[in-house]
Amino acid sequence: MSSCSSCGRPVEWAVTGTGKGIPIDPGARADGNIARQGSRVANALLVKVLRKGESHADPLRFVSHFATCPNADKHRKRKPASVDKA
Repeated sequence: MSSCSSCGRPVEWAVTGTGKGIPIDPGARADGNIARQGSRVANALLVKVLRKGESHADPLRFVSHFATCPNADKHRKRKPASVDKA
């Protein structure tokens, strides 16, 4: 387990089916929207991010650390500003 570089809280790294890494808070939560998909891949938990109302066979759910980190905006990738062609 590692810790968040900005808030210091513990995080576990997971990977989605498309190979994208996602930090999750350790421990299952009833209100989580991230479900286990299977075993670990390259030492990361394989997960699926559930859409609103979507169900999953595995009752254990997790929450993305981006949803709970007080400094999440520091880690978000910014999209370049669009250029207005007037």
